Amino acid sequence: DDDGQPLRSIGTVQDVTGKRLTDEQLSLAASVFDNSLNGILITDAHTRILKVNRAFSDIMGYSPAEVLGRKPSLFKSERHPQSFYRALWSTLKRNGKWQGEIWDRRRDGELVPLWQNISSVLGNDGRIAHYISVFYDLSEQKRNANYIHHLAYYDALTDLPNRQLFNERCEHALERSRRNCQPLVILFLGLDRFKHVNDSL
Repeated sequence: DDDGQPLRSIGTVQDVTGKRLTDEQLSLAASVFDNSLNGILITDAHTRILKVNRAFSDIMGYSPAEVLGRKPSLFKSERHPQSFYRALWSTLKRNGKWQGEIWDRRRDGELVPLWQNISSVLGNDGRIAHYISVFYDLSEQKRNANYIHHLAYYDALTDLPNRQLFNERCEHALERSRRNCQPLVILFLGLDRFKHVNDSL
């Protein structure tokens, strides 16, 4: 009023429920990204790396600062031919995703087998805005598979090929011989008293 005393107050009320839900979802997504056991790498449409998570650094040995702005070709192992990468990109462009086994090179130079999923993310204009790669290390599984294979085909005592491997190789050789119409010879040697040596010594 004329004396400077307030007569009424005017305010606004805004419902921020939607914003709070969005913030919670963003926080949850960030937590999943940071704490995932899988490596995650996000690039822009030109495949420049924008973001990586902790598991990426654990698996590949690079800190985020060492890879941001660079391209994933930094990890190229030279183990795959160019045709492999052409097929990968062709599938990714056609289907919007690719998954498969790929060998990359860690920061220390060691090769690492990865099971990788790559997805393209479209922007509002319908064009590719980002690529997201999610991967995990197959090294332990490959070691286990090799160990099981070794147990199946090699003698535990002598580490020599066993009868199972012999039979398999013979079958392959016989099949190749039949297919190519070439003769095949198998030589059998018997060692005297070898059973006694094998069983007792």
